[in-house]
Amino acid sequence: MSRSPRRSPQLRGRVFRGSHAISRGLLTRNDLRSAAWRPLFRDVYADAQLPVTHRTRCTAAGRWLIPTGAAIAGRSAAVLHGCAHTTFDDTVEVLVPRGRSAGPAAGLRVHRGPVDDGDIVDRAGTPVTSPERTCWDVASWLDLVEAVVVIDALLASGLTEVSTLRGYALARVGRRGWRAMLRAVDLADAGAESPQESRTRVRLVLVGLPRPRTQWGGVGPRAVPRPSRSCLAGVSGGGRVRRPLA
Repeated sequence: MSRSPRRSPQLRGRVFRGSHAISRGLLTRNDLRSAAWRPLFRDVYADAQLPVTHRTRCTAAGRWLIPTGAAIAGRSAAVLHGCAHTTFDDTVEVLVPRGRSAGPAAGLRVHRGPVDDGDIVDRAGTPVTSPERTCWDVASWLDLVEAVVVIDALLASGLTEVSTLRGYALARVGRRGWRAMLRAVDLADAGAESPQESRTRVRLVLVGLPRPRTQWGGVGPRAVPRPSRSCLAGVSGGGRVRRPLA
């Protein structure tokens, strides 16, 4: 008869370093190989009964894997700001200041670059790039459409504003990435309510159609009068775009 995997009570419901658990006598190396524990990164494990999300992985990476001065960045930062959706298998993105050592690690995508004062904020104990720096990074690292998806979400959350993002980019004229950020910000819209809505709007503009307007009509605090002539676009559940109206 097979024996049930050993589950240390002190580690139930937690994320932990495997080497620390072994040194404290809570588990053995063989215990860590059992189905009771889920590997997240090298030497980082979670209780297999704990729901593991991208946020969980970001928190673990921020606590145990990145050097001082580094931060969770890009789309991963947007997740920690509550403004993006990823899956468990998505790689955690990290920004490391130039001159700081950070070896490669499975499950991490390490970006290097200058980090200014105010670029890193604390989110429940995890270092994360600020909303403005997050927009800068996604504009540099992603294609234009996907960058706008993230920027739309950050704007819609109220964490930053278009004028603030433009000012952030213009304060860094000459640095690699400032033009990409301005272009993405110019296409962004705080009124977008879903990633697919953002993608559809940007693609319409990129093929030369008039810019669609978000949130026309309706009721509530975001409702505004419907214009007599405008480009209106909508996305059905299957992703079909309704024809813009001239």
